[in-house]
Amino acid sequence: MRWIILMAATGMLTACGESGSSETVGEPVTPAPASNTAPDTPIPAPAPVAPPVAVEPVDLSYLPMPYSLKAMNFTFSGLQTYAEKLIGKYPKNDIAYSLMETSFSMICEGVEKALTITGKKELIACGGVACNKRLQEMLSLLATDRGITFGAPSPEFNVDNGAMVAFTGAKLLECGFRPETGEIAINQDYRIDQAKLPKNF
Repeated sequence: MRWIILMAATGMLTACGESGSSETVGEPVTPAPASNTAPDTPIPAPAPVAPPVAVEPVDLSYLPMPYSLKAMNFTFSGLQTYAEKLIGKYPKNDIAYSLMETSFSMICEGVEKALTITGKKELIACGGVACNKRLQEMLSLLATDRGITFGAPSPEFNVDNGAMVAFTGAKLLECGFRPETGEIAINQDYRIDQAKLPKNF
């Protein structure tokens, strides 16, 4: 099985393959420290991916906003600043709608580029932002156009990334990974494609 995983909350794309190797493009992420204690109970299998729910159209006006996407790296700081300057000049609902549509369009374009480059046939959206039904709808349409499979876990598995970090740490421990004390640190410039994973991960 080969898939693209979109971590919506971090603006990160990860392409995974059967061998466990990964190719990542996106914003830097911070590695999670691993515990030296192996889990006492077996790690449960990931929950089945649920199909997205269509979003009902609403009467809103789109306001043109800055669209910035470098390769497959997302940046939303300029977009947020621009949206804040519109407050008081336009209805808040229109600003919020335009901010959402623009940012999600950027995400979809980045995802489509990643799918084209990697040739993956499955797309999973996870993370807090992935709970947004509009984003799920846009990604679902993208996947349908490309003839690939798309899904998003139910909200209970998407809201808190802490469970995802803990699951990853538990799997690393299960594979025998034990980082040195000096390797456990916060690095804002860290990229997941720099990670050295056990061969049996």
